[in-house]
Amino acid sequence: MFKLAEEFFISLNLSAMPASFWDNSILEKPKDRDLVCHASAWDFYDGKDFRIKQCTRVDMDDLLTAHHEMGHVQYFIQYKDQPSVYKEGANPGRVGGLTPVFCRIKQCTRVDMNDLLTAHHEMGHIQYYIQYKHQPKVYKRGANPGFHEAVGDVMSLSVSTPKHLRKVGLLDASSVDDYEATINYLYLQGLQKVAFLPSALLMDLWRWDVFKGHTTSDRYNCDWWKL
Repeated sequence: MFKLAEEFFISLNLSAMPASFWDNSILEKPKDRDLVCHASAWDFYDGKDFRIKQCTRVDMDDLLTAHHEMGHVQYFIQYKDQPSVYKEGANPGRVGGLTPVFCRIKQCTRVDMNDLLTAHHEMGHIQYYIQYKHQPKVYKRGANPGFHEAVGDVMSLSVSTPKHLRKVGLLDASSVDDYEATINYLYLQGLQKVAFLPSALLMDLWRWDVFKGHTTSDRYNCDWWKL
């Protein structure tokens, strides 16, 4: 699934994953220890060590997540030569106060579509890290707090199309795009992406009211429900 994600990014003229990525990433759930299975991409800040951690399942969701996370890795790769201060996302919550020296993926990968997508998502992060690895740290942050995740999700959306799935052999080549199948696919995308937008808007409206001092701590819950 992650090799499929890598091939997708290479087709966009982005970077292949370094050998250390395949050696050090956690792409399946370990059997010998507990692990937080939320998929994530990691830049270890030495310009060459990028990883994904994902408990990957073989399903559509994780296929998209794999592309998403590899999108982060692409980000890491692009900024790998920047000073550490320029590598962090514009949102301070992206990496907190950590100053890591490697870049990796951690994922308890399952062999299903969900984890295939997750692998692509996380490798997108690694691509980001790799592309910016030569930049000073202050230049490695995303210009917008949502940019990093947007890169990964764009890749996941591209990978999930029936046309691409047929191309890589995950959908029967003899299948055709009929009206009902197309509507079902678009409806699923709408439920996953479009329906989330009002919730995201409300969250940001509330958050910025807190930052501006319009919503004080004694009114957090009340003002949230007013929205």
